[in-house]
Amino acid sequence: MNHEFNDAWQIRNNFSANVSDARDSQTSPISAIDNRFVELGAAEREFGRDSFSGNIDLIGEFDTGSVSHQLLAGFDVSYTEDFFAFSTAENPPRLDVLDPNYNVPRPDNFVPAFRDDNFSTRYGIYLQDQIDLLDNLKFLIGGRVDWISQRTEVPDEPTQSQNDSAFSPRVGLVYQPSDTISLYTSFSQSFVPTFGSNPDGSVFEPSRGTQYEVGIKTDIIENVLSATLSAYQINKTNITTPDPNNPDFSIQIGEQRSRGVELDVGGEILPGWNITAAYAYTDAEVTEDNSVSVGISW
Repeated sequence: MNHEFNDAWQIRNNFSANVSDARDSQTSPISAIDNRFVELGAAEREFGRDSFSGNIDLIGEFDTGSVSHQLLAGFDVSYTEDFFAFSTAENPPRLDVLDPNYNVPRPDNFVPAFRDDNFSTRYGIYLQDQIDLLDNLKFLIGGRVDWISQRTEVPDEPTQSQNDSAFSPRVGLVYQPSDTISLYTSFSQSFVPTFGSNPDGSVFEPSRGTQYEVGIKTDIIENVLSATLSAYQINKTNITTPDPNNPDFSIQIGEQRSRGVELDVGGEILPGWNITAAYAYTDAEVTEDNSVSVGISW
């Protein structure tokens, strides 16, 4: 929903909701008996997630002397809750490998084995100003402050909770030596809540990132075909990965560094005909280890 106060100022509001639920069951061999029978294990898993988010932005343009500004100020909030439940069946039927019967009824005596419920609330405020220092030189500065509260509940165990806050800055510079070429550089930091818990029930730490980027954008054919070439480095901490010892859970590694180059070409080469081509090279490496060997490239 948008509302324009005048030609220079407007307010924008967004809201989204997502509700999901999934369930699966599986049967797997556990052990062999008398070289003929296979003892089976039956399990059910259920996942559910409800998430709601919204934001309000104030967008405006104004001048301070000969300098033009494009201002963005806003507030956002999100709430997420999810659960994971795991149940096992008692004494499922055996499989006779010499006379297999695959029409065995589904067990109806599943017993809850594990469940956790996760709750997360996040608030953020942000401010950004794009400043036209010269006709061909633009400077962007901004930042946001986030507050996050997370809680994990596991039956018969103490509740795990965590509260975090962080300031994430962003700066950038764009220089246009000509009408068809733009040179840019940027620096930004991020703070992203990581939803879920470790196998021991402890809440995941938020993921933090730092990105550096430089690039050039040019019109190969003016107003028809353009290209962008960029190079970047991203450092991230507390990245969630599958637990190699327990595939039903995730764990967090220490730090990962990604370096890469991207090339994008696109435009309308003929009326009604658009072309898009892209190439990306990324070298990702674990630089600090919690669970993955340092130096492994992905």
